[in-house]
Amino acid sequence: MRYLMNQTEKSKITHNELLKAAHSLFIEQGFNHTTITDIVTRAGYSTGIFYKHYKTKTDILVELWTNYIESSCLKSIVRIQETNATLEETLSSILISVKKFRDNPIYKYYAEALIENDINDSTPPATRAFQKTLVYILRKENPSASEIRLNTYASAIHSIINAVAESNYSNLDYDFDETTTLEILISIVKEI
Repeated sequence: MRYLMNQTEKSKITHNELLKAAHSLFIEQGFNHTTITDIVTRAGYSTGIFYKHYKTKTDILVELWTNYIESSCLKSIVRIQETNATLEETLSSILISVKKFRDNPIYKYYAEALIENDINDSTPPATRAFQKTLVYILRKENPSASEIRLNTYASAIHSIINAVAESNYSNLDYDFDETTTLEILISIVKEI
């Protein structure tokens, strides 16, 4: 018996093939040197198919980045919640993850697009989940602290982590030393 795909399944396959082609081309050629024609040619489709799935090349970049950040954040969340690590080990692990995150070439293109105002930064659900994980970490260290206090400190820590991530691509000239950053994060947590 022959298996026939319905239109929804075909559309998902096409969508994923466009994503895969864009990802490999952005890595090989860079975002600015990749055209929509390059993407559809690599994926084996026509330009019209691209526009059924995306409005712009930037939209596909945003989806690639959102997929990556959600996967990365979820892995960090699971790792943090499943281990019985010390505060220092947990924060060190987060900084290592941020470094990998920052070194991802897709992040470079995403950060450049943000700086050039080509995209509006929307917060993926995994980022909110990461914020809640920071609250979880802080609550373990400070069980009597109020919820608003934990959320405020988690937001401050999250801001520092975001600044570390942006340090390679920001025009703000951020500079972070891993050891010093870890010391600062630990001192913030101990202040709660």
